[in-house]
Amino acid sequence: MDTPSPTIFTNRLRVMLEGLASISATEQNQRLNEFLQMLVPMFSTCDARVEVLSPTQCVASMRNQRNVQNQIGTIQSAGIILTAETAMGIALAMHIGDDQVYLVKQVNTNFIKRCQGNIQAVATISADEQQFIQKNSKGELRLEAAVTDETGAIVATCEAVWAWFHKKA
Repeated sequence: MDTPSPTIFTNRLRVMLEGLASISATEQNQRLNEFLQMLVPMFSTCDARVEVLSPTQCVASMRNQRNVQNQIGTIQSAGIILTAETAMGIALAMHIGDDQVYLVKQVNTNFIKRCQGNIQAVATISADEQQFIQKNSKGELRLEAAVTDETGAIVATCEAVWAWFHKKA
């Protein structure tokens, strides 16, 4: 895990990552995923995991196991979407203050081919997108994630419109 750069807002995800900087990468990853599973129980239910997290990128994964399989033994379409949404949402979460809420408003997924084995989704946030988020206490942003399988083939692309705004008191 990359250590995030200092920010001008409070973000518990960044604070947690900074607190883990002194331990091994494997243990950092384990603690990060425990934290995320506590916040979003669906991650635990489907065993969605974050493999890589930095201020510019999030890589999420899902293992092809029985509880997420469809009738042909591959990961269910909902699992593919969840993995992509996880990558995009956690990438966005790195730049949202604790006094804000972020939600997905719209998701469009193109399934390209049948996946083989485990999957991985990669979402990135550019410097311009980071600045836009930090300059606007309320807004919308379109993010994308590519989902690959064990062969390295892109099996789906996902695009989502995310919104963020201040929490109500």
